[in-house]
Amino acid sequence: MKAVAIATWLLLLAAPRAVFCSVEVNAPPKKSSRNVVITTLFDGKPRKGVKVEIYRVRKQEETDRSFTFATGEDGVVAPPALPPGEYCIVASADLNLRSDLCLRVVSHSKGKTSSFSMELIATRFPTWEQRLAAAEQMPFQARLRDFGGVVRDPSGAAISCVSIEVMRKGTQGKERVTQFTSDKDGGFWSDLADGAYIAVFSAQGFSTQLVPFEIAKTEGSGDLQIRLDIGAATE
Repeated sequence: MKAVAIATWLLLLAAPRAVFCSVEVNAPPKKSSRNVVITTLFDGKPRKGVKVEIYRVRKQEETDRSFTFATGEDGVVAPPALPPGEYCIVASADLNLRSDLCLRVVSHSKGKTSSFSMELIATRFPTWEQRLAAAEQMPFQARLRDFGGVVRDPSGAAISCVSIEVMRKGTQGKERVTQFTSDKDGGFWSDLADGAYIAVFSAQGFSTQLVPFEIAKTEGSGDLQIRLDIGAATE
């Protein structure tokens, strides 16, 4: 079993992933050995079944990698040795519980183990109605001849099968104009009449984005370059 686990880990290390850590942490990364033990806590007590995602921070000409684990009864995960580099760790559970941690793994730490605790905090997301109301008040992000562009993740990779819904701005979402999905290259296009709209871009594993825009056939130009951050949809 141990050999199988190690082989699986090596495959994960080698496999390129179209993900990138979207965590924004002001504090510098904490120094760590290659062997890491993480304990997730809620109200100071170990939390079972917490999803722990480890994202390798992308450097120039380096492939992103990510690993996902779940904590056991003791609230602990202990991944196999991490290669040297910088990592963002995201712990999340039900009830919108979340904690973030950034590490800098050094190479000269053979045999040592670094332990970290992650205290889960309840995050409050705005409701769909609140987000839509805010989008109604936002200025246009683009004036276009045609509604088209590309959807990408934070690493720049295209996202296929993104759900795209367009509603007329000023109707509080009551007037839905069209709905379709991005193609295999993340591209999208739809022929819309002149007017003001709000586009909703959503995909599994990414945060939903609302984009107000205007179609002006004679004066518009360019296209939309949409970036969806890694994270749960907040509708």
